[in-house]
Amino acid sequence: MATKKGRNRRKQSAEVDAAQVWEDIEKYFVPHLGFGLVERLIYYHLVRKTRVAGRRILTTAIGEIASAVCLNSTGVRIGVRRLAGRGALRILERGRDGHKLEVRTPREIGWCIRAARKAEQKELPPADFFRSKPFQRAIFEREGNRCFYCLRQLKARGRVLDHVVPQMSGGRGSYRNVVACCGVCNSEKKQSPAEDFLRQLHRKDLLNRKELSRRLAALRALKQGRLRPHTEAKTAPRGFKPQEGDAS
Repeated sequence: MATKKGRNRRKQSAEVDAAQVWEDIEKYFVPHLGFGLVERLIYYHLVRKTRVAGRRILTTAIGEIASAVCLNSTGVRIGVRRLAGRGALRILERGRDGHKLEVRTPREIGWCIRAARKAEQKELPPADFFRSKPFQRAIFEREGNRCFYCLRQLKARGRVLDHVVPQMSGGRGSYRNVVACCGVCNSEKKQSPAEDFLRQLHRKDLLNRKELSRRLAALRALKQGRLRPHTEAKTAPRGFKPQEGDAS
């Protein structure tokens, strides 16, 4: 029998950021896997019924899918096979109750992972965001001109940028490690790990429980490279020196 801890781990691994999945589908899944409207309708339906609902596996009949997406069963059967052939899902079982399917998000599909990495390298160089005013503005805009830690609205005169992982601890100036910050948080955080500092703000009642949870989620997204600032810069800023990776 599976332990409660094991079940929680599987459930957690199935949870996704729905907005991010939808963006990835349009940006990487559709153009790089060559799927048409039929496959897209089927995939959207299956993702919504599984990963958005916090689970990986769904047992369903071809007819049920066809009814849900308003297509005929023959087209859906072919579409499911095409999705499975390109790694978007796995057909675990076929039986009287229908197909047992494991659905993957674009970031779990090899084709899409490679496409995302190439796009990221092309769109945004691993620049030091402290070295260029346009790059600095891009970070402030990404944060909505609020402090990444305490969510305080920033004024042009008092706002600064902060290394999430301090430079003394090996932190770099990439967009995965640089955030907008108010002067108070910048001076109080010092060498503290960002997670600990956010919890400290919660204990001081500067963040409520929901805000703390969202800030910790944003911190994870930052480290994963999912909070890319909008910048049209195609070359590194003056004085830029290549870094070994751009993770932190």
